[in-house]
Amino acid sequence: MPRSTVTAALRAFRLGCNALPEPVHDLAFAQPTRDMLAASRRRLAAAGYDLSKGLKGLTDPRRWPSAVEGRRAA
Repeated sequence: MPRSTVTAALRAFRLGCNALPEPVHDLAFAQPTRDMLAASRRRLAAAGYDLSKGLKGLTDPRRWPSAVEGRRAA
């Protein structure tokens, strides 16, 4: 199978999965991976990150705790 076909298929799959709500998206993974994601969400929330928009929302610096923003600006 041509590499470009595989790349296009993976890109389409990723875009489709990113469009799903996180609980539905997580069903695509095995239980140990879902457990790891849940633990990551708990640790990030405990560290002060705003997870109201899900893990994807963490790309927005406004959702970072102020201590992380200070380190990032330095």
